[in-house]
Amino acid sequence: MQVVILAGGPQQRVYPINSNTSKFMLPFFECPVIEHVVRLLVRQGFEDIIISLCRESTDVADHLGNGRRFGVSIRYCTEGKPLGTGGALKALEDILEETFIVIPGDLITDVDLTPAIAFHRSRSSAATVITSASDDPTLHTCFELGNDDKVARVLVKPSAKDAIDVCVSTGITILDRHVIKRIPPFESRDIDRDVLPRLIKEAEWVRAYHADCRWLDVGTVLSYKAAHFDVLEGRLKAELNAEAVEPGIWIGERVQIDPTAQIVPPVYLGSGTVIGPEAVIGARTVIGAETAVGERATVRASIIGSGSRVAANSSVVGCLLGTQYCTEEGEALLNCSAFNTKQTDVRSTDINAELLANYSTRADFVGL
Repeated sequence: MQVVILAGGPQQRVYPINSNTSKFMLPFFECPVIEHVVRLLVRQGFEDIIISLCRESTDVADHLGNGRRFGVSIRYCTEGKPLGTGGALKALEDILEETFIVIPGDLITDVDLTPAIAFHRSRSSAATVITSASDDPTLHTCFELGNDDKVARVLVKPSAKDAIDVCVSTGITILDRHVIKRIPPFESRDIDRDVLPRLIKEAEWVRAYHADCRWLDVGTVLSYKAAHFDVLEGRLKAELNAEAVEPGIWIGERVQIDPTAQIVPPVYLGSGTVIGPEAVIGARTVIGAETAVGERATVRASIIGSGSRVAANSSVVGCLLGTQYCTEEGEALLNCSAFNTKQTDVRSTDINAELLANYSTRADFVGL
């Protein structure tokens, strides 16, 4: 079965994680987010993958290549003009065969697609949307169901009063090829807003399959960090490029840890990381590759980008630091996001007070 990964549309940045990288290429435990999607598909036996890109996201193709290193075939379709998720499928009409799966390229999930496919085929549906639990349905597409798991109504980011007794979409959809014929060419169409409602209106069977899985898109700073925490704490399964040396502690290759340093799980230390004397790496911490944590420094409930430097006697708590970020000796960072751009230190404390206020009111973000 073919799988279409959607990684096109307007270039979206997850500011201030990285101002120059699309969310599909954001590092997630040392691998780009979209590579985790590919690895999920590989583990489940899918071999024919098509990625829909925009002109600005050629870095995705540069990184993944033709898929040979994953043991699969990866092809690409580049949008000349963004025409929505439905328009992206229309552009693939000539190469899609029979039934296929559509999955967002910014989704971190451990969903098992095999039973969903069996469900789709057994019900002879035109479309099957995969749903699962969500902490906040108002942020996602939701479905009202009728009998026999049939979708009666599509609600895109509904209000709280409308998001009662609904199923929440993971963003993954199984479609039969004839559905593409319902999408007009050269016009912007969205799967959730346009394609599915039209199928329902025309009495096509659209059903919901509820999956027992964990899923998060990484379209915001908070969801990006939450996805890391979910993996660390075992709520979300992911393939990591590190060895689990003991429960809750993953260590990559060439990691150096001073004997006097303290490591409190759950923690992930990327390859080439150096932890200095008397440093403390507290719970819920991810440290990217080739990062150095100095003497008597403290890092807790934070994500540190690769190639960074946490100076001696400094403290980083509840933070997200971009790649190659360097703290100053004795500096204390609390509940902020910071990154380097054009050799200038930019922090969310200075540029987004509302976002920082949101951090400060969320105990789950700080990890206290």
